[in-house]
Amino acid sequence: MVLPQHLQRIHRPPPRCRRNAPGEYPGTARANCEHVGAHAAATVSSAPRRGTRVPDPTPRMGGTAMTDTFELDISRIRDEARKRIDAGAVTSGNELDIDRLIDLLNQVVATEIVCHLRYSQNAIVASGIDRAQVASEFAEHATEELQHGQRAAERINQLGGTPDMNPATLAERSHTDYVATDPTDLEQMLRENLVAERIVITTYQEIVRWIGDADPTTRRVMESILEEEEEHADDLSDLLGL
Repeated sequence: MVLPQHLQRIHRPPPRCRRNAPGEYPGTARANCEHVGAHAAATVSSAPRRGTRVPDPTPRMGGTAMTDTFELDISRIRDEARKRIDAGAVTSGNELDIDRLIDLLNQVVATEIVCHLRYSQNAIVASGIDRAQVASEFAEHATEELQHGQRAAERINQLGGTPDMNPATLAERSHTDYVATDPTDLEQMLRENLVAERIVITTYQEIVRWIGDADPTTRRVMESILEEEEEHADDLSDLLGL
């Protein structure tokens, strides 16, 4: 009778032992038998049990075997760098429509300036029993919004564009509105700023997705700004007790 594989380890019969040959030292055959038996037991115990998955040593990513095929065409890169020196920081590796990207970044600049102005005004005029805490938060946000606008403007300049800070067109290019509220209505101030932050978070997320891997530098700039805008929204939610 043939036992199932997973039971053979338990019921494997002991190995046969030969007798000592004439003139052979006594006990040699027995020692040989013990050695063979130990080897057989080790072989069985090291074999995978039924249903056990044997690991595949091949490195994989996403279900596909990984192969190291990365190569750099240094000669081509050197030639392009020299021929297009007038492009500055923009290289062939940037696969985006640069004019469209600069336009979007100028919208970001306008948005951040409008947010800076709104937070600054709110920090100054806010009044009421909780004014100190709310005004302090507004002032901190105002400073950070201005820094966001500067970072976006610096990236525009690196891409060969011109940052547009024209006050006459800021409001129409901004993603958010400039909403004036009653200075004594701190809750309404907080809510209007939270709405603005939520708008910015959504539009910046869409910009980051559009950029993708085509321009890693601009994507990192936008992701860093987006991260701080989400922190602003969280701060406002805490103050509102939401």
